[in-house]
Amino acid sequence: MKHIASFSIVAVGLAVGALAQAPAQTAKNLQSAYLGEGEATTFYRQCAQRATREGYPEMARLFRAAAASEEIHRGNHLRALRQIGAPVPRPKPSAEVPKSTRENLAASAADERQECRVMYPDYYRAAQRENAPGAMQTFRYARQAEKAHAQLFQRAYNRFGRRPPPSEYFVCQTCGMTVAEAVPAVCPTCRGSGLNYKQIE
Repeated sequence: MKHIASFSIVAVGLAVGALAQAPAQTAKNLQSAYLGEGEATTFYRQCAQRATREGYPEMARLFRAAAASEEIHRGNHLRALRQIGAPVPRPKPSAEVPKSTRENLAASAADERQECRVMYPDYYRAAQRENAPGAMQTFRYARQAEKAHAQLFQRAYNRFGRRPPPSEYFVCQTCGMTVAEAVPAVCPTCRGSGLNYKQIE
């Protein structure tokens, strides 16, 4: 028992040391992104339900695709948090409530533009400075997908009310990249096979 106790003390000491050396800013950014993607997943699902009630099935499908993508980002952020030994924050209920489908499209396009142009580039640079390759990868994956989301939401907003033809959406199960109409042979973000894309119903 004495040897086991000694081993436990050493193990705890190593764990504490690992936490002390965790990249501080990157840990905060990962925690923020993890919570944010969880809120986005819930919000987009609610937007999809609102679009369905309002009679816009193609818009509902877009919101469901975005929700599926954000859920993948959340999982990637979670793995990166665990990789650097940072604590995982407890999700809190979001206070954001969907409005009309047209308003939700406009707000979502603006939010996604901010994330891909400002937030995730800043997070990536911090992870680069702190030498956190896992965080760099998940931030890069999310940034590219958010850029695609912004474009898809803006396109849907611009066409709103013109009865656009139903679109098919596909989401890469590795990086969350979201595409419409056709699946690429190779994912432009994670370079995985197009077979890893899942169609969103």
